[in-house]
Amino acid sequence: MYGKSKLIVGLVLLAVGAGLVPTGFIINQYFVDQVYEGVPEALLKIKDDAIESLEGQLPGLATPDVLNGLKEEAIAQLPLIINGSGAARAINQTIDGVAFFIGIDAAKDQFFNSPTFQADYGTPQGVSDYYDTLLAFDLNITNLGYTTNAQDSLLYGNGSLPGLITDLELGTGVLGYMELYLNASLGDMLLNSTMQFYYNATWSQLEALAGYINNYLWEVVVKASYSGWGFTIEEFAEMIFYAQWANGSQFVDPIDLSLFKSGVPPGTTGLEAGIPIPTNLTMSTCMNLWDDSNPLSFVNDSGIMAWLNTSYQTMIEIAFSISTPQYLLVLGWLGNFINNLTPVLILAETGYTIPTLALFALYEQWANGTIFGESILPEGFLSRRDPPIYGPPYFEVGLTEGATGLTLTQTMALWNEASEYSLVTVSGINKWYSAKPFNSTAYVALKLYNGVLTDVQMEQILDWLPKFRDDIVNKLAKDDKDLPMEPYDLGMAILIGLGVSGGALAAVGIIFLILSRRF
Repeated sequence: MYGKSKLIVGLVLLAVGAGLVPTGFIINQYFVDQVYEGVPEALLKIKDDAIESLEGQLPGLATPDVLNGLKEEAIAQLPLIINGSGAARAINQTIDGVAFFIGIDAAKDQFFNSPTFQADYGTPQGVSDYYDTLLAFDLNITNLGYTTNAQDSLLYGNGSLPGLITDLELGTGVLGYMELYLNASLGDMLLNSTMQFYYNATWSQLEALAGYINNYLWEVVVKASYSGWGFTIEEFAEMIFYAQWANGSQFVDPIDLSLFKSGVPPGTTGLEAGIPIPTNLTMSTCMNLWDDSNPLSFVNDSGIMAWLNTSYQTMIEIAFSISTPQYLLVLGWLGNFINNLTPVLILAETGYTIPTLALFALYEQWANGTIFGESILPEGFLSRRDPPIYGPPYFEVGLTEGATGLTLTQTMALWNEASEYSLVTVSGINKWYSAKPFNSTAYVALKLYNGVLTDVQMEQILDWLPKFRDDIVNKLAKDDKDLPMEPYDLGMAILIGLGVSGGALAAVGIIFLILSRRF
C-alpha cells in the first residue's frame, strides 16, 4: 500500500511539474549513475540466480558420468567377488553335502585331509585330494594333516583373521585370506607368524590352501560357471552387474557402494533399480540402457535430459522396448539416484559439495564460457532467464571476449564482495572504470590485487565491462524495476521531454516513480 501511494503521488507531481525549472539533464545523469553503480548488484544477482539454478541442475548433469564411473568400478571389482563368493560357496556346499551322510566334523576332516575325497563323495576335490592328483600316479596317499583346530580356524576365522566361509555372498573371507597370504609371502614375517598362530597351521599348510583356492577353486570350479557359456570372467562380471541392477537377483541385500568407491560412507545403497521390485528388463535392454553412445540412454549427456522430461516417455519406451511400469520403475530409481546418491558420490570423487561445485561452475562459465570444460551454456546464463537476454554481449566475459584462462584464485578475487578492487563492490567497480591501460595507478593495483592478472586478461575484462554495463545491466534494470523502458532510454526521454518545460516537481515525481518500484 505504501508503494502504491508513492506511485500515485509521483504521477501527480509529474503531471503538474512541467513548465517550472529545467531538470531533464540532472535526471538523465541520475539514471546513468544508477546503471554505473548498479553493476556490482547486477553481477551478484546473476550469481545468486545462476548458483541456485546450477545446484538444481548439476546432480542431473553429472549423473551420466557418475553412473558410468560406478559401473566401471563395479565391473572391475566384481571378478574378485565372483571368485571369492564362488570359492566360499563351493567349500560350504561341498562340506554340507558330505556332512549329510557322515556328520559335519568328519566332513570337514575329509575335505581337508582325504586324498580320495572326490572319488568317495562325487564332489569337487578337497585340499589334500587336489595335491594328491598332482602326483605322477595319483597314489591316494597325500594327507596334509590339518588339525581339527586348524580346520575350524580356517573355515570360521579366529581372532581378527577371516574364515573362508563366513561370507558366502561376497566371499570376503576367501578374499581376505588370500590377501593376508600374499602379503605374508612377500616378506611380512610378523604377518606370517600371526597367520600360523591364529589359524593353528604350519606355513606349508597355509601355502597349500592358498594354492588350492587359486589353482583349483578359481581356475576350475568357479571358472566352469561362466566359461561354459563362452564368457570371460570380465564379461560375466558385466552380466552380473546388469542382473543385479535390473532385478537384484545376484545378491540378497542391495550392494554397498562403499565396496566399489573409496570415500563413500559404509551402508550407502541405491545402485539397483530392481530392488525392492524387480524390473524384469532383459539383458539386451539393460545393455542398451547403459550404452553411453545411445542418445536416449540415461548415461548419455543428452539422454539424461530426455529421461528427466516426461514428454519423452513414449519415445523412450519405444526406443528400448520397455513397458510403462518398467519405465516408471527406472525413472523412480533415477530420480532417487540423482537426488540422494549423485551428491554423495561426487563428494567422494572430488571432495566438493554440490553448492561448491555450482560456484566453481559459475566462475568457469563467466571466465571461459564453459562448465567443467564443456560448452553447456553456449548462449550464456541470461538466455535461461524469463524474459531471456541473448548476446552478444553476454554476462560472461568468456563468451563476449573469448576464454580468459582466469584461474580459480583470480576469479574468486574478482568476485570478492569484501575487496575494494573487485567487480562486485562499488569502490572496486569505480576503480575498474578509471583504469587506463597500461600503467595507471588503478590499472596496476587491479592487476596486483586480483591474482596478478595479465595484460591480456585486463584488456578482456576492460573491453567486456562497458558492454555488460551499458547493454545488459540496462536491460536487467528495466525488468527488475518494472520501468517502461531501459534506464538510458528513459533518462534520454526525460532529458528531451523536460529539457525546456520540465521542473523540480517533475523531477521529484520521477524519483517517486523509481522508488515506487522498490517496494
